[in-house]
Amino acid sequence: MGQRGPLRWRDGTGWLVLVGGEDWRSGASDAIDPHILNLANLDRPLLVLSDSHPAEELEDFVDYLIGCGASFAASYTLAARGTPPDLLEDLADAGVVYLLTRNPLRLVRSLRYSPVLEAIIQGYTSEQGLIVVGYGAAAACFGAQVWQGRQMEEGLQWLEHIVVQPGYDAQPETLRAIARSQPDLLGLGLPADTALALGPDHQVLTWGTGQITAVIHQAGTSTPEA
Repeated sequence: MGQRGPLRWRDGTGWLVLVGGEDWRSGASDAIDPHILNLANLDRPLLVLSDSHPAEELEDFVDYLIGCGASFAASYTLAARGTPPDLLEDLADAGVVYLLTRNPLRLVRSLRYSPVLEAIIQGYTSEQGLIVVGYGAAAACFGAQVWQGRQMEEGLQWLEHIVVQPGYDAQPETLRAIARSQPDLLGLGLPADTALALGPDHQVLTWGTGQITAVIHQAGTSTPEA
């Protein structure tokens, strides 16, 4: 496991990047996406995967990433059943994969035990050094647990004992409520304009203008820590 302080994450040669929002049209991620591409091998393609965004919106996002410096990018819509043709082959060659969703629980259920997740893990743990980006709501999927509405369910567990709340600046009280109800979990709050990057050799980077908040439960109260 990679580790820095209370953070423990899946070991690999790639990076796990958690981005607090996906409002790229407004420029909120201008201080994030170029840093992600700076980590990448741009001789490898960049993929954007979503289970819920319209195809035209994904195409616009691909154009934006090419404008940020990606040499080649493509998008795929993840269906409830089956794997899109050519996706596994493209994942085997990819340097970066962005995951987007509007429903983290549904995306976790779709990916768990799937050949798509297996291919992502293979790229992340091999010499390929795949950079895996949970963008906006998709960042929540990589926690030990996923909180959505009033539901709590096992996440993809790339982070140990952590629940991730993207868009923390909009609803900080949610993470404190989670900490009270789940005292064994560390709450990690990501503002919409901020990213946390976890890499090989225990490397940790932060990008953006916001402040990441860790929330723990102590003696009946939730305590935020910067």
